[in-house]
Amino acid sequence: MATRKPAAKRVPVGRQPPEAASAPDSEAGAPAVTVEVRDSVALVALSRPEVHNAFNAALIRDLTEALLDVDADSTVRAVILLAAGKSFCAGADLN
Repeated sequence: MATRKPAAKRVPVGRQPPEAASAPDSEAGAPAVTVEVRDSVALVALSRPEVHNAFNAALIRDLTEALLDVDADSTVRAVILLAAGKSFCAGADLN
């Protein structure tokens, strides 16, 4: 009997509270981190390319939530951390 590969699932992580949606760096409530699972590998992506993926409270919260979710998923065997845009991470967001 052949086993089926699980379909890739792409899950935006981080539900921003209403007051965060009006923050200047939020792109219409876009999540700061996305997660996609492909063949037991979780791709966790920082998604604030407009500020070179600099860490702010929302990104830290979303990244923490994403990693906890991935840890709880028994089908995930590996995690790859990546980022959108030119830079992986510029460090702390000083704004």
